[in-house]
Formats: sequence, structure tokens, C-alpha cells
Amino acid sequence: MEEIAVVTKKLDNGMVELEVQRNAACGDCKACGNSSESSKHIVILKDTINAQPGDKVLLSTESKNILKYTLIVYAIPFAFLIIGMILGYYVALTYNLYDADIFSFILGMFFLGVSYLILKLIDNKYFKNNDNILKISKKI
Repeated sequence: MEEIAVVTKKLDNGMVELEVQRNAACGDCKACGNSSESSKHIVILKDTINAQPGDKVLLSTESKNILKYTLIVYAIPFAFLIIGMILGYYVALTYNLYDADIFSFILGMFFLGVSYLILKLIDNKYFKNNDNILKISKKI
């Protein structure tokens, strides 16, 4: 997948701020937090090609990276939620707690919160290793 972006700022830490035009695939999903009225995304990436403000650059990513990150972001929290709920239900039944369903729900939410901490650690690891999903390929 490739997108065209315009460099808006050169940052001090070897990064650049890019403005990416929303494409038709964005639609009205609001997944990125932009409202449907906004036609642009702001992205900060490592400057690998010595881009200057005003330059048009080509951003690229591999489909396997998108699928990998999507699987991580959705599967880990879902798995933790289900494991927490099942574990909570069996613990509540084993110790004859008042309401197994409520305890199951609470433990499931706790595990869900833990999964978000794990996702944050994974995100920090990939960012520090510069294994970003988007890369600047070349100037246009």
C-alpha cells in the first residue's frame, strides 16, 4: 500500500511531520480519531531520505504488517477478556461466591486492562526498534 504525503515540518530529533490526504477508503469510520470533515491526517515518521518542508514523499507499507498489527491489536485484548471471564467464572464457582457472573465480568475487565498494558509495551518496543508500519520510501 502506498500513499503520497507532504512534509510540513522537520523536527529536531530526526523526525518529520507529514500531512497525508484522506482517501476514499477512510469513509466515515473515525477509527483514527479524525472527524469526517477533516480531509488530512498528520503523521510523524523518521526522516530516512532527508526530506525538507514542502517536499512530496511516498509512504509505503506491506500488507503483512497491517495484518500483523491488526491481529495484535484485536486478538490480544479479546483473548485476555475471554480468559479472564472464564477464569473468573470458575473461581467464583469453586469458592461459592455470591454471583459468578458479576465476578466473571469484573475479572474479565481486569484482564482486558492488563492486555492494554501489554499492548502499550509492544507498541513501545516496535517504536524504539523503528519497526513502524509506515516508512518514507522516496521523494516524488
